[in-house]
Amino acid sequence: MSAANTAIGLLEVNGISAAMVGADAMLKAAVVDLVKVDRQPGLLIVVIAGAASDVKAALECGAVAADQHGRVSAVHLIADAHPSLLTAFRQGKD
Repeated sequence: MSAANTAIGLLEVNGISAAMVGADAMLKAAVVDLVKVDRQPGLLIVVIAGAASDVKAALECGAVAADQHGRVSAVHLIADAHPSLLTAFRQGKD
C-alpha cells in the first residue's frame, strides 16, 4: 500500500480480547492493513491503514465488535495522514 493519501485509524480499547476481536472485525470489514497493536498500561491501541472510506468502515465495525468484549476508549480517523506518520507507526517510533 502506498503511503500517499493513506488514512490511519486508531481503535483504543481496554482488554486484549476487545483488541483482538476489534482488529479481526476491522480486517474482515474492509480492505485495510493492520499496522500495529500497541500495548500501554491498561490500554491497547489497534492501528490500521488504508483508503479513508475503508478505514472509516473498518473502525465502525471494529468499535462495535470490541465494545461487546471490553470498553472502547476512543476511535479516531486521520483521513489524509502524513507519510512519515505511517512510517513511524510501522517502525514502532514514539
